[in-house]
Amino acid sequence: MSGQGTVPSTQHFQLQTIADGVWVAQPKVDGGAACNAGIIDLGEQTLIFDAFLTPQAAAELLTVAEEISSSPVKLVVNSHHHLDHIGGNQIFPETTTILSTSATRALIAQQAAQQLAALQEQEAQRLAELEKQAATARKSAEKQDAQQALAQWRFLQEALPNWQFRLPTTTFDQRLVLYGRQRQAELITYGGGHSQS
Repeated sequence: MSGQGTVPSTQHFQLQTIADGVWVAQPKVDGGAACNAGIIDLGEQTLIFDAFLTPQAAAELLTVAEEISSSPVKLVVNSHHHLDHIGGNQIFPETTTILSTSATRALIAQQAAQQLAALQEQEAQRLAELEKQAATARKSAEKQDAQQALAQWRFLQEALPNWQFRLPTTTFDQRLVLYGRQRQAELITYGGGHSQS
């Protein structure tokens, strides 16, 4: 499609054009995305910013990114180590460079196995809790939040038996600029905030 024409329909997210060659993918309530993601067509390669929570959502993101951009996805950026931003790393081909700060890579390496073990340990109990919350929520916003959490958990459960964490392969400390034929992306870290990096 080369960035032209209609935006593809998706199960896990809604796609919105931000600027020429730049899109945001926002999670749907009944999908497995969980966080926002970005797609930037640099020209000779496409960058995905954050790989979603589940491999199912990330696979859809990869397909859509290559449909709407003029070039293949060669770069994935992990903004931080939380599972909803790195869970989809595993679906990208080994030839895809995954970028993060050095601190984020270290946090993924330290905490990924613990996150996976916790998910597997609480699998049945958490599902029952979320089903109850979705069934008993009275306010519209609470019900929507509970339904979204339940949908995400179901996609996670489906993926857990074959789950693999994939670490970033390239890191930077403060700033990294990626220059493309059509546009550039600048990655900047300010240290702490929502996470330790």
